[in-house]
Amino acid sequence: MNRRQLLAGLAFAPVGAAAVAQTPPTIGVLAQSDEIFDAALFRKMLLERGWPERAYRLEVRTAQGRLDRLDDMARELVAAKVTAIVAIYTPSALAAKRATRTIPIVMTAGDPVGTGIVGNLARPEGNVTGVDTAGADLSGKRVEVLREVLPSMRRLGLLISPADPFSKRLTEMTRDAATPFGITVDVFPAAADLEQAMRQLAAAGCQGVVVQQGLPQGAVGARIAAARMPAVSGDRQFVAAGGLLAVSTPFAERYRLLAQSLDKVLKGVPPRDLPVVQTTEIQILVNRASARALGLTLPPLLLSRAEEIID
Repeated sequence: MNRRQLLAGLAFAPVGAAAVAQTPPTIGVLAQSDEIFDAALFRKMLLERGWPERAYRLEVRTAQGRLDRLDDMARELVAAKVTAIVAIYTPSALAAKRATRTIPIVMTAGDPVGTGIVGNLARPEGNVTGVDTAGADLSGKRVEVLREVLPSMRRLGLLISPADPFSKRLTEMTRDAATPFGITVDVFPAAADLEQAMRQLAAAGCQGVVVQQGLPQGAVGARIAAARMPAVSGDRQFVAAGGLLAVSTPFAERYRLLAQSLDKVLKGVPPRDLPVVQTTEIQILVNRASARALGLTLPPLLLSRAEEIID
């Protein structure tokens, strides 16, 4: 071997731990649709934790609403040897958990204990940690806010994604919140045929509607507005598309906590040693134009508490 060949070989030779440390991690992202993963906000929160875009690679897989595709996509990320998987919402977190027991998973989902994502918030065990978005607790708040607008409401429709395991907990919590007020909750699965669910809602005579956040918020918000139904969900896209109300934890807080946990995982902390963090803030979004179209008067106190009002 001549000197030039030797130098070339050294240039590409591994240098132990230092070489590994210099290799940018690959972050896999698994989500059931494009609209529920805000890549720009995710990158912004990672930057605040000291991760500029050049410091990592992002592999994103979204199922375009086809929850049955999530298992295959999770396996794709495992085969790609990603450093960690970020799972957005319950179906993605469970699919990632089924796909690997070794790659760290950082999830954001409502009631991760009740849906089986983790066994315990304080000591999650296994390879999963992340953010509890207080989805189950928000159910009561959504009923409460809708009652402020519709004080005489006695029949409430709940539009769910039946393939999402969180829909069961959502149903239980919504009924628990509505029953003390004498409100009956009717559940309507919105699978592939949203129109059928909308027809059933109209026929049932529901005075208000709660929409599960895992459903396509833009499409459902527009359809709910066209049907002239007072409704609440948990996403700004729902209100922007014509839905009346949204009650949720702020996305900025959710992504900040997600980046905080992911930062620790990428620095070598095992998920089992990272408690699942819980969001604490609640925000209310109001579409005042939709309220006018529905002939509803929004209480001044509700408007004063709204984070954003769309006219």
